[in-house]
Amino acid sequence: MCSNNIAPGHEKSEAEHRQNICTAGNWLYERGFIPACDGNLSVRLMPRESLQLPRILQRDDGADDLVITDVEGRKLRGNHEPSSELAMHLLIYKRRADANAICHAHPPIATGFAAAGIALDKPLLAEMVVTFGRIPLAPFALPGTSQVPWSLEPLVANTTRS
Repeated sequence: MCSNNIAPGHEKSEAEHRQNICTAGNWLYERGFIPACDGNLSVRLMPRESLQLPRILQRDDGADDLVITDVEGRKLRGNHEPSSELAMHLLIYKRRADANAICHAHPPIATGFAAAGIALDKPLLAEMVVTFGRIPLAPFALPGTSQVPWSLEPLVANTTRS
């Protein structure tokens, strides 16, 4: 933790966070982890607000196209609608006080395992298990529906502050 109980990364300006999200999104896209308009990224700006990619972001859109919402999912600023997976991000931010950013990507190998119904909790690649530990498999949920956070809720540890 940094001084004044500010979490790492919170020292950045909103403009820096906007640029970082776009840079990370481009990096993930170029490597095939977020094909087309799949996947989404967000950053907690302050305890009750987050900045995220909008519902559909074209490759040439930029930092000014990102959306800010409150913890209830209400759009506070931005010209576009929030991501269809906003509820997943809000669940994690509400349950994990230590989560300051979220990257929801679709790496092809992990997606293949998920589509086959296989959790990444076997020592198929020892380095992965040693590095990340057990990666559970959430039950299938139709993207953009309330089923997504419901399916993830049992897998998200609760570290909220009282």
